[in-house]
Amino acid sequence: MALVNEYPTIAAVMDQMQKDHHTELRGYVQCSGLGSSCERQLQYQFWWASQEIHPASTLMKFDDGHRTEDLTNKRFKATPGVDLRPFGPDGRQWGVASLSGHLRGHLDGLVLGLLEAPKTWHVYEVKCVGDARMRKLERLLVKHGEKEALKEWSKVYYTQAQLYMGLTKLKRHYLVCCTAGGRDMISVRTNFNKKDFLEAFEKASRLLKANELPPRLSEDPEFFQCKWCQFSELCHEKKTAKANCRTCAHSTPVVDPDTMETKDFGVWRCEFHNKKISMKDQKKGCPKHLFKPDLIPWATVKEMDKERNRITYQFDGGDQTFTNCELNNWSDRDFTSKDLQWLDPDKLVNDTHYLTAMAAFTPGAEILEVKPPDNGVPFDDDIPF
Repeated sequence: MALVNEYPTIAAVMDQMQKDHHTELRGYVQCSGLGSSCERQLQYQFWWASQEIHPASTLMKFDDGHRTEDLTNKRFKATPGVDLRPFGPDGRQWGVASLSGHLRGHLDGLVLGLLEAPKTWHVYEVKCVGDARMRKLERLLVKHGEKEALKEWSKVYYTQAQLYMGLTKLKRHYLVCCTAGGRDMISVRTNFNKKDFLEAFEKASRLLKANELPPRLSEDPEFFQCKWCQFSELCHEKKTAKANCRTCAHSTPVVDPDTMETKDFGVWRCEFHNKKISMKDQKKGCPKHLFKPDLIPWATVKEMDKERNRITYQFDGGDQTFTNCELNNWSDRDFTSKDLQWLDPDKLVNDTHYLTAMAAFTPGAEILEVKPPDNGVPFDDDIPF
């Protein structure tokens, strides 16, 4: 609010940044995030439980990172003897993949000719951080030595490094740590650790095989990692996930070594329709969608009717029930996933006027998400009444 009052133009610029940005749903588990301490968060991401929304301040940090990486690459490539290759022979960014394409990552590059080890190829990575984080890495380099510093500094970056080394078969990783604009630079080299690589790989495998959510990192929604998590509402505030094929009880990721060399890379399968699901179709879902029960966290499964494609739930702390099914019948508390995604326990239990009003429509009445029109210049005059 202070930003809007004191710097209205800057606030407008940041607001437009956020409006213009669209976070594309990723169809795979990212090597760059697998080191997160919260496995539940990673499961939500892989299942597309909600759309990721980044504030403008985060988008500006992304911009800092991209521009700093480009500048750092230019400096390294201009240095005699250093053979930096940000792109592969096909002109594209180096990529790694495993688990039938459900685990993927994109390297910043490969590098040879480092003065610390001139004859050894390294996985190359650039990270843009604030001054405080850089100073911390400097202290850890002194305290633990170069080969252990990255592990002590960032579990996320360390796990990413181990996965990149393991999947490229390289034994060394070289991380350049920069402040925004590349004004300060330090580096840290890390050795491949097979045990840590396999632990990370097994973590990715669990995400693919899971039918239930992992435990919460903390039961306290005010815990600092929970408080700022994009999935906090789903995890702690009893909200329902969004309806798409990934959140459906009928869908599973296909893990088959034979798919590694085919166009069916990172594919999902619908058991109800007995077919593979394209990325486009995964985003939309279909009328047969039933939520994975863990994604309705405010109720407990009472009955599953596979023949009629229905799951009946009982509200936590009460005797009332409702059903996730193919056709709405508001009088009987039968809801499609398309509508259930917008509902919560308070509305279903306590808002009898809302339910009565919806029941007055045809049994198939649906909730429509209505967005206000964007008419350009907003009103800023006083309301005359």
